[in-house]
Amino acid sequence: MNKAAFNSPIEQAILLKLSGMRKVFEQGGRTLTIFDNLDLKVDKGELVALVGQSGSGKSTLLQIAGLLDKPSAGSIYIDHQDVSKANEKARTQIRLNDIGFIYQFHHLLPEFTAQENVAMPLIIAGEKRDDAMDRGGAVLAQLGLGKRLDHRPARLSGGEQQRVAIARALSNDPKLLLADEPTGNLDPDTSAEVFDILLEQVRVRNVGALIATHNHDLADRMDRALELKAGRIVPFD
Repeated sequence: MNKAAFNSPIEQAILLKLSGMRKVFEQGGRTLTIFDNLDLKVDKGELVALVGQSGSGKSTLLQIAGLLDKPSAGSIYIDHQDVSKANEKARTQIRLNDIGFIYQFHHLLPEFTAQENVAMPLIIAGEKRDDAMDRGGAVLAQLGLGKRLDHRPARLSGGEQQRVAIARALSNDPKLLLADEPTGNLDPDTSAEVFDILLEQVRVRNVGALIATHNHDLADRMDRALELKAGRIVPFD
């Protein structure tokens, strides 16, 4: 991986940079272009909303930014490192160390407690189990779940389950947080409560975040809102 030249103060602030992104799928002998020549930047500590119609490619774009998928063309920079051509081992290490993921559905492991679910990525990354459990418990306490550490997902409400998912995403102290409709599966009141907690934690931790959402009220609360429209990124009004 190469260290890219980001010389000006404005460029130094960039955490995530996608440049010239192109993504196509071959389907039934036809080429389907999801986006083409797409550029996007997220600064350190900045919250950016990503809105767009269903099927516009928001999830695909997040997967590419999180190194879970590869673009057909274009460059990806994370913290000034060109990771576009990183091998699978390097991509996995970046995901474990530098990126947190939150999805619409919490994807918690039902047989494990809340604390174990949060500690699991840390253990996979090589941290000792006791240390991982301590860190997991501390993050859960910060999200108001200090009394739910030993509860399995079935004993938690929907909002509590999603807070565990947020704690899991933040447990590795990521530089970059990628969230795909993180409150989309919750009722309006619970959604607002969970989003308040997410915003607070992102601000306190100075994490750069790209958050896909259909909720325009939530988008308005972030630093910037962008729309993925016809394969391009445009300002969202």
